[in-house]
Amino acid sequence: MTKTPELIDTLVECAAPVRRLRPPLVRASLWIILAALVLGLIAIAHGLRPDVAARLQQPVFVLAMIAALCTGILAAIASFQISLPDRSRLWLLLPVPTLAVWVSTVGYGCLTIG
Repeated sequence: MTKTPELIDTLVECAAPVRRLRPPLVRASLWIILAALVLGLIAIAHGLRPDVAARLQQPVFVLAMIAALCTGILAAIASFQISLPDRSRLWLLLPVPTLAVWVSTVGYGCLTIG
């Protein structure tokens, strides 16, 4: 049976250098760019909704879209931040304010339909 110090020595001897990860904001930015490209391709393939011009005249719709976009961006940043072991789990709260706005616009939309 191998003792812990021997195991550590063996692992150190076999270890190869690793490349450091890019900073979390850089990784989040690259991921967001990739997501934007995919969404752009989907929009090209399927087209925009026919009433997009009319919907963009409605402040609640615009607010909901901005809040949804900001929630996604902030959630991506938070997830890359907490992927590092030395980062606080409080980063998980980063998208909460925009999520609250987004959910409230959805709720408002449910109240005003009909």
